[in-house]
Parts: sequence; C-alpha cells; structure tokens
Amino acid sequence: MAEGQGAAGFTGETAETDAVKSSPNLVPGSQTPPVDRKSRFAALGQIFKPWTWQAKKKSGKFKQTSIGVRAYFYSIKEKVSSDWKDLAFHLGLEQPDIDNIEGRNRDDKSRCMDLLEEWLKRNGERATIEVLMEALSEANLQSVVDGLRRKLQ
Repeated sequence: MAEGQGAAGFTGETAETDAVKSSPNLVPGSQTPPVDRKSRFAALGQIFKPWTWQAKKKSGKFKQTSIGVRAYFYSIKEKVSSDWKDLAFHLGLEQPDIDNIEGRNRDDKSRCMDLLEEWLKRNGERATIEVLMEALSEANLQSVVDGLRRKLQ
C-alpha cells in the first residue's frame, strides 16, 4: 500500500467525498449535489400544476360599488324617510330586522339610513344602484328613482 492510502486504496479523503467528486453532474470545483435532482413526488407536481392554490385577488370593484351606492344614501333618506319600512321590505329585509332597525333609531331619517347601511353590508357587491332603484320603484317611490336618474346623468 502506498503512503497516504487507506485499506480501500483511497487517498486521505473519505469514500463519500471521492464519490461526490466523480459524479458526472457536478461542476468542477463544486462539492454541492446536483440541482436537477427530483423528489419522488415531482411528477405529481407536473400533473397538478394547473390547479395550484392561489389566494383570491381582492378587486377594487366592491369598494367602488359600495362607495358609489353610499354616495346616494343621503338624498334617498331625505326623500324616503317615512316610507322606509316599505323600502326595507322590497330590499329583502324581514320583519325582525325591520323591528331591530326601528328600535335602534329615534327618527325615520336615521332608520332609513340604518336600513340602507344594513342592506349594503348584507349584500356586498350585489348592492348596486340599479337594485336600489328597482326596490324604490317597487315601493312606489318613483319620484326618488327619477331624482337618482337625474343625478346619475
């Protein structure tokens, strides 16, 4: 046996280091494992790649819609006030909800505003000016609808 060689005939380095050095995937002078190694589940990743889970992007649409509808609440409450219960019914609120709104507020104008805010909160993106104008029309508040149409033009 030559000087510096162990029983296996290797030079003073371990068998593992010699095996890494002789690997065809390594760059000379590099002692890191190859980058192109794949796990047992790599093939599954390729199959399911089109269905990766991503966080739902929040659109600014709701914010614009709610701000847009809310901009008309003041003029609506000024004209509707005493007919707010009819409007509540046509916006889909039920009697217990109407009773709650009535108990929380002192006058019809604040009840009407509370009703509109509650409707907006419950319906989110579906709470559009078109839906509101349809409910106003069904509640025989056509003058309010006409006023909103003039403001929209």
